[in-house]
Amino acid sequence: MSEEISVSSSKGIYHVQFGNSPTQFLHTKLENRAIVVVDRKILELYPNILSHSLFEKRLVLIEAIEENKTFKAAGDLLEHLLFLGLKRNDLLVALGGGIIQDLVSFTASVYMRGIEWHYVPTTLLSIADSCIGGKTSINLSFSKNTVGTFHPPSSVYVDLNFLKTLGRDEIQSGIGEMLHYFVYSGSPYLKKILEEYDSLFTNFELLKSYVKESLAIKKTVIEKDEFDQGERRKFNYGHTFGHALEVASGFTIQHGQAVTIGMAIANRISEHLDLLSKPKAERLNGILRKNFPAIDGNKLSITEFIDNLRKDKKNTGSKVTCILCRDFGKLEIKEIEIDQNIKSCIEETLQSAGFSLF
Repeated sequence: MSEEISVSSSKGIYHVQFGNSPTQFLHTKLENRAIVVVDRKILELYPNILSHSLFEKRLVLIEAIEENKTFKAAGDLLEHLLFLGLKRNDLLVALGGGIIQDLVSFTASVYMRGIEWHYVPTTLLSIADSCIGGKTSINLSFSKNTVGTFHPPSSVYVDLNFLKTLGRDEIQSGIGEMLHYFVYSGSPYLKKILEEYDSLFTNFELLKSYVKESLAIKKTVIEKDEFDQGERRKFNYGHTFGHALEVASGFTIQHGQAVTIGMAIANRISEHLDLLSKPKAERLNGILRKNFPAIDGNKLSITEFIDNLRKDKKNTGSKVTCILCRDFGKLEIKEIEIDQNIKSCIEETLQSAGFSLF
């Protein structure tokens, strides 16, 4: 496979480059008057990457927590960029995972009506999924990713060495997002992952092939439906239920782990509605269960979970809009009522994942 992936967007073609020299990439951007917004934890883990004198007064440190993916945090960043003298023809660079990406990309999309930004992703989820596609997202008080724009990066630099300092949960989170692309497309990687799952946590050359498969699937769709009006909506598979779980858990579960459980819920509902046969549902959920987080009786409010579902931004009217499954590679957009039978499907899956519901 090529060490570079090109993505076409409404704002031009951008490239995802794989390499092992992020410092050189960052220096090139700094020479073009970039300001680098960095996850504070990355600076602690990799101080040498940002030690050059070029970085003096060109770094903005952000704590990568959901509470900082808000209008307030975006407003504070906008004010600081203005204070630093960032001009319309200057650059922003994001160095971090999905939270840093969302905050920086949203800020870049509105600062002086839009400036160029570049991305160095440092988590598996951001490397295998969110680094392409152009979506920016900000949370509201009780709703995840409710506000956003479309503003693709001008370039992406991927160094898998960043993954060496990630915990198992963070790797699982990225695997969860890759799994949802594999189910969407019916990828042969669904079968491969059953055999190679444990190796993905240590063998990054092997993992790279999974990353490239994930990005290739996403690229094919976003180049045809960049603005989420048709086929791209199917990428919400697992996300409607996953977002509800993230919020109900107080964001104690990684995004991709919540999406993994969300896919299992969608499959169980698909089986209940006779869209998906029981053997296929069991086979799919057998794959997904390998990637379930370690949950041992964590308490979860089913009422809060259902309330979160009803607030999802994709809903129309009183029904919940979600993506259900007919088969490997066959997903459908459906609107469903959360009746007692659907609620039972949700409860059953959450309990099987280890939650104690109240």
